[in-house]
Amino acid sequence: MADAVPTNNELATLFASLVTQVTDLAAAVSTSTSSAPSATFALTPGQVKPDAVINYAVKQGTSQWDSGTKPLPTLCDLTSEHLTVFINELKSRTETQGWDKGAKALFTFTDSAGKDIDLISQYGLLTSKTIKDQTKDLVGTGTNVATRKAQNNMQAQTCLMNSLSPKAKALLLTHREDYTILAADASGAMQATIVAALMLKTMLKIATVDSKATTKTLRNNLNHLPEAMLMVKSDIELFHKYVFENVAQLNGRGEKFDDLVQALFDAYRQVGDVEFVRYMTNLEDDYQNDHNDMGEISDGDLRTKAEAKFNTLRTLQTWGSKSAADQKLIAMSSEISHLKGKLALAGRQYKSKSDKKGAAAAGGGAKLKNKKSGFNKSQQKEDEKWKKVPPKDGEPNTKTVKGKHWTWCIHHMAWGNHSVDECRLGKKRTTGFVANSANMADIGTTAASSAISQGLAYMATIANVAARDE
Repeated sequence: MADAVPTNNELATLFASLVTQVTDLAAAVSTSTSSAPSATFALTPGQVKPDAVINYAVKQGTSQWDSGTKPLPTLCDLTSEHLTVFINELKSRTETQGWDKGAKALFTFTDSAGKDIDLISQYGLLTSKTIKDQTKDLVGTGTNVATRKAQNNMQAQTCLMNSLSPKAKALLLTHREDYTILAADASGAMQATIVAALMLKTMLKIATVDSKATTKTLRNNLNHLPEAMLMVKSDIELFHKYVFENVAQLNGRGEKFDDLVQALFDAYRQVGDVEFVRYMTNLEDDYQNDHNDMGEISDGDLRTKAEAKFNTLRTLQTWGSKSAADQKLIAMSSEISHLKGKLALAGRQYKSKSDKKGAAAAGGGAKLKNKKSGFNKSQQKEDEKWKKVPPKDGEPNTKTVKGKHWTWCIHHMAWGNHSVDECRLGKKRTTGFVANSANMADIGTTAASSAISQGLAYMATIANVAARDE
């Protein structure tokens, strides 16, 4: 039997029922939406409700633990070499995780004058005792042993330990008592609690040896930037890294270095590239005369300009170009070296008048000559000739002869198979040069004058010998 077809009245009743259900559902959705909590603005998940306890039982909580405790990109080796980068990375992690927010901030302390000090950026202004006195709330029965601050402390100290090199980790563990506080808990049992801020202070003390002597050393480094430029052989990027690390550590102790801009200009004048020196000298003139807004330039902006010029010259492959005067000095030194070699050979031919007479009696007047192998003698003389001829102004410092690559070495004053930077003689001279930095200003002139004087004196000696022999 077929189903009965509903009447119009039955359809109308069913429709009315459906309308009522839809209306009730819409009202329920509206009520649910209006009662939902409003979103809290934050740049990172760690900054949301920085004083609220993290629920590690849910995925969001464990994710926050993972992101907070993973090692920083640059491992700390507890030396000052990479300290600045490490501190900047820790500062970024602190902001991301919310360790510096709210009443539970980990690394902000009050000094004796009542001023708030950030341990990360001004670590030299806080003593370990000040930090220890203001972190007792994290240990024993302190007010923050079961709060977000205690969770942040655990994250931060785990992050610091994970960010140490194996050697640094072993070293830090020998100072464990410096960053651990022993206190009784609610049951009376003694508990040792690691305090992240004390751990960081200990790490920084090991890396920088906090003392007045260290501050004096940093100032001395910045007062001798021209010598530093010579030491890094005009590598602008390496020089700027050296400056930045010294300034950052000085600032971390709450100290400043006056007139860093002028100190940089003094160093740039020592760079071994004539175009770079000319460019920086023009900038210095503008700085001294307050032209083109240079009078107010910061040391950071000046370093940016210097590095841009350095990179440009390297891209053009003209870095290291010498002035005309330098080129002439190189050529003159080469000629003196070549002449000295010839004179030395002549001097060995006539060691003394008595030697000459003895040789004449024994061999019919034969001269005493420097004996050489007769094998390929013409080629040997040809090599000795061209290897001592320096490149002329504008000519490259490298060339290929008979399939071999040759480089003009300013230390040997000859063409050789090694670069200037690889030259052992140059490295030896550089070491002695830096060790005697007090005489750096006139060492070039002195060396050249000495070479010329020695050459002239040697020629006079040989001439006198030859005159006596005739």
